[in-house]
Amino acid sequence: MEYLEPNRLDDAADALVILDQTLLPGKVEYCSLKTMEEIWKAIHSLQVRGAPAIGIAAGYGAYLGAKQLRNEADFAAFYPKWKAVCEYLASSRPTAVNLFWALNRMDACAKAHAHLSVEDLVAVLREEALAIHREDIAQNEKISEYG
Repeated sequence: MEYLEPNRLDDAADALVILDQTLLPGKVEYCSLKTMEEIWKAIHSLQVRGAPAIGIAAGYGAYLGAKQLRNEADFAAFYPKWKAVCEYLASSRPTAVNLFWALNRMDACAKAHAHLSVEDLVAVLREEALAIHREDIAQNEKISEYG
């Protein structure tokens, strides 16, 4: 049986790669999303479905938004634009609990590392987004062990 990966980070391409769940079960197609607008639309239009997948997409989307801001001079210049990215992504599906959970976690991470250079902060945000994804995989593996 083929494992379908709902979403993953393609850091080299500055993209979130998602399984377009609107096409399932008849067709398996992955989309490479490079802009905040594309990520927003994918969450809004149900291309990304399921609470955990939405949270992971939000984490990666927030990181990719931060990556676009890596040339800001310092945290004071970075943070208002970062908040705008998070608020924009949050507006894609206002009732999605994991969307807000992941964005709040990413924001808390950013604030906790405000003392870092913006370049280092972006690297920390990458690790936080990856941690959200790894934790979901670990939870799924635990569920399957007991199932």
